[in-house]
Amino acid sequence: EQAYAAWKTSRADLDRLEDIFRKFHEHDSRRQVLIREIDTERARLEQESQALKGQEASIQEQAQGMEALAVDLKAAQQRLADVDKSLEDGSALTRQVQEEREKQAELRTENIRLKADMNLLKERIDKLKAAGGASCPLCGQTLSPEHRAATLEQLHTEGTLLGDKYRTNKDLLEELTGHITASEATLRDLASAEYERMSGTALVSQLTERLENLQQQAVE
Repeated sequence: EQAYAAWKTSRADLDRLEDIFRKFHEHDSRRQVLIREIDTERARLEQESQALKGQEASIQEQAQGMEALAVDLKAAQQRLADVDKSLEDGSALTRQVQEEREKQAELRTENIRLKADMNLLKERIDKLKAAGGASCPLCGQTLSPEHRAATLEQLHTEGTLLGDKYRTNKDLLEELTGHITASEATLRDLASAEYERMSGTALVSQLTERLENLQQQAVE
């Protein structure tokens, strides 16, 4: 009986151990399932994290690209505005040169006339000085000393006025010639501005399109 009781006790202990082992096994199985689920979820989160990091890098790259394009576009627009202003100034300068050339032609024509008048006046003065008859060779009046002196004084006064006007015109002609020469040099420098405006317009259009595309991608 003692042996049987001991056996029953041992059997009960064994059953209890087996029950404990079974429960542990079941718990461990559930734990392993949870571990696998956790590992799966961790892998998914890590994958999403990498994808988000990639998107963040792409967004940052797009932002930097848009910033750089915006800077380039602003510079190109400013350069194009400068070129347009230069062309406007060039158009005004061309009109000014044309007006100055017309004025130059007028002054030259006037000086040719003034030169002829001064030569004719000199001939009249020389003729009156050389006259020895009783009549004035210029007007036919009596050639008295007083008439000779008065007429010569009048002729010299007219000559002085003509000479002053001639010299004033000559100085103005020299000034106009210098200004026209400088203006034409400026216009030659602007000869390539029209091509620069066309290329600048194309560049602004390209940069604007690229920037708009990047902005659209950022929205999407």
